[in-house]
Amino acid sequence: MKQIDIVHLIWACIGGVYVAILYSFYSKAVLGKTVTALLEAGATNEEKAVSLDSIRRNNFFVRFALRKNSVFSRTVLSVTKDEETCYYIPEETVDKARSKYRDLGASLPVTVGLMVLLFAVGVALAYAIPWVLDALSDYFEEVKSRF
Repeated sequence: MKQIDIVHLIWACIGGVYVAILYSFYSKAVLGKTVTALLEAGATNEEKAVSLDSIRRNNFFVRFALRKNSVFSRTVLSVTKDEETCYYIPEETVDKARSKYRDLGASLPVTVGLMVLLFAVGVALAYAIPWVLDALSDYFEEVKSRF
């Protein structure tokens, strides 16, 4: 395998981890805060459903997550009240919603710090692995030439 292939593989893996980190942040910080706001507002059935404006969660990311047939829209249900879409979490799924979307320290500084650390690891690996492989290759070529 060429060195350039290994470096690309390292960065592809790090890119995949970046996507996972960002999705985790989105899920916990954005969607978790929406679940918390709905539960704090007492929106646990159709009668108590509230609008996104009333819980200050009316933004693109939340609306996108609540689109029809999305995973989040199976947790947070919608109902139309007075020509306005309102949302609630059914009483029987409250514990599941809390568990799935709880915020476990997914703050922006932690996320950025993790990504910077991961970048540093990637740079180190991009230099170290090809160097180690070259050294091993040279060693085995020397051993091979002796026989």
